Amino acid sequence: MGVLARHYKEDKFRIMYFVFILLGTAQLSAWNALISAADFFSKRLPTTQAMNLLLIMCNVGCIPVMIITTIFSSDIDYITFTALPLLLMGIVMICTPLICTFLANTYIALVLMMLISFICGVASGITNCSIFGLGAIFSGDASGGIMVGQGIAGLISLIPLVLHLAIPGDNTDISGLIFFSFGSILNILALVSLILFRILPHPRYVIWKHQMAINPSAVPLMQNSPYVDDDISVLSQELVETRASQPLTKLGKAKQFAKETVVVTKKLGWWAVSVFVVYGLTLTLYPSVILAIPPPNGMFATEWSSSLWTHIKINIFCVADFISRWLGDCVAVYKSTRMIVIITFLRFVLAAFLFLALWVKWMRNLVFFIIIYSLFSLSNGYHGTVIMAHANTQCNLSPHELGLGGSVMSMLLNIGIAVGCVLALPLGLIKPIP
Repeated sequence: MGVLARHYKEDKFRIMYFVFILLGTAQLSAWNALISAADFFSKRLPTTQAMNLLLIMCNVGCIPVMIITTIFSSDIDYITFTALPLLLMGIVMICTPLICTFLANTYIALVLMMLISFICGVASGITNCSIFGLGAIFSGDASGGIMVGQGIAGLISLIPLVLHLAIPGDNTDISGLIFFSFGSILNILALVSLILFRILPHPRYVIWKHQMAINPSAVPLMQNSPYVDDDISVLSQELVETRASQPLTKLGKAKQFAKETVVVTKKLGWWAVSVFVVYGLTLTLYPSVILAIPPPNGMFATEWSSSLWTHIKINIFCVADFISRWLGDCVAVYKSTRMIVIITFLRFVLAAFLFLALWVKWMRNLVFFIIIYSLFSLSNGYHGTVIMAHANTQCNLSPHELGLGGSVMSMLLNIGIAVGCVLALPLGLIKPIP
């Protein structure tokens, strides 16, 4: 334990920061594959609304499981609850192109894909909750790294654009296979990276410290630990007594954990509301409404250039979102609750311009559209990263509440996404004025 005792307090080479980036990339790879493979699903499945149906099924699986995982997040092993769903999502990424490509009956393929999307949602919900909970007990850097990783996952949309420009003809199937192969590889790499949490001194110390903070029965073990120092934070005596007074039944534990979840959510306050609103608004418009906006007059008139217009719209969002997530992780220009709320609701103005572009032709002016759309995309990545990286510290959560706080923020982020996807389904049926 000598080496462990000397080096446990710092992540000297920022190894864990890059591990969290990888975990964020892998966690969102399945979701981004579903969004980015819109043409693939439209070609292989019997409805143009296939992508929206799959996204809704994904959220139907994700949200209930995420709520349960969040409530019990103080009582789970974050590493195990990250590893198993990552393995499941890797299998899903392998099965998806096989079902869509080789199953002759497209309606059966659609039903199977809806089932697979549901399973993917369950795995994604557990992983998202556990990764953000794990990141929250490390630092704001870790949560920021997860957000950056999720932005990197969005860059997968560059693949069909490059193929479209470089290779003539229909590249839909090739793009789809690349999407899902990319997702499978990322999930395998992330799965392997979890070993580092078990063997490196720093993550072992951080996880141990968190366990001391949330588990009253483990507190006496501190005196026999090589980590003992004066900065260890444990449960308050009040919370120890409260938990000890609860019956040791599953129902009793569930009630207590639910009560603690409500308390933490109230502490997060407007930060929690903001993360829900930010991603709910984004998914209401992107990709359904954005992809329905016609090109500027006289531009992108041919079939090839029309497809190029679709790729351009997808990649403006994904590239801007990634750049702004990275900037949000590096420099937080604002951290006050007031600014968080103001920026959150200013995005409604940008969203209104984009929505009206379906019918108001002058709003499709190429320069005007790109500026408004870029601001909408940049604000999604930057604002979301600032919220997720700094909510716990700005809301003064106690040490034992950090993991739960990260899980709550992740849960509300995904509930916002689910609400946005549901709202996007009828909006996707609106016919724009050419």
